[in-house]
Amino acid sequence: MDRVHAHLRAYLGALPGGEVHARGGVLWCRTSIPWPMFNGVIATPEAGSCDTAADATAALADAGLPWFLWTPPHTPADVVEAAARAGATEFEREAPWMEARIADLAEPAVPPDVTVEEVCDEAGYRLWAATLREIYAFPALGEEAWIMPAALRGWRNVPWRQWIAFADGEPAGVTLLCCGGGVAGLFGVGTRERARRRGIGRLLTLLPLKESGERIAGFFATPEGAPLYRTLGFETHGCVSAGSAARSTHRRSS
Repeated sequence: MDRVHAHLRAYLGALPGGEVHARGGVLWCRTSIPWPMFNGVIATPEAGSCDTAADATAALADAGLPWFLWTPPHTPADVVEAAARAGATEFEREAPWMEARIADLAEPAVPPDVTVEEVCDEAGYRLWAATLREIYAFPALGEEAWIMPAALRGWRNVPWRQWIAFADGEPAGVTLLCCGGGVAGLFGVGTRERARRRGIGRLLTLLPLKESGERIAGFFATPEGAPLYRTLGFETHGCVSAGSAARSTHRRSS
């Protein structure tokens, strides 16, 4: 699970506008974005004192922002306990971590009457966020939160890449590629209900990974989504749990 730690640490360390701290094997990041994907804590199995974990979780709780404690297997109990004292509750008990060698994956195939475009401007980032919100049915705050990273960077040089698939001229699905820690990871892969079973999910999984330049693909899946990824050649390499701040009632949009 070292790749999981490395990937999450790289992601948290690259967040736009992030205030990043690392000490004693614990890394935490706080941004101005009020959505848990943009504020979080992760600790290596060798994390040090309970005081370090308490400082990290207290800093996020005091900021009044929703945040995640990411807990790959072997996360120290001190970190989990400190997060609970800071208001975190269990969020996701078992999110499978899926991995594959990118060279072993099939080439992406574009289904009939489907096009895919990489996001490159403000209009695209806004459309991507609106489509993600519809797919995952989260509050308007989540849509605005996913726009904010690009806005903070002046609509360019965002530390990930995003695509929108269109079916019959309408937005049909989205995906986000984030590379870090030697892993090409995907977040927010989803297809609108009326556009499903057309191969769009496969396209939005394979295309970014083939363009990533990385050797290994790895990402979190829902238990419901894992069977699809297995058909593409992915294998489950353990599960990752997440705790969220009690003040946040949002579901994870990744």
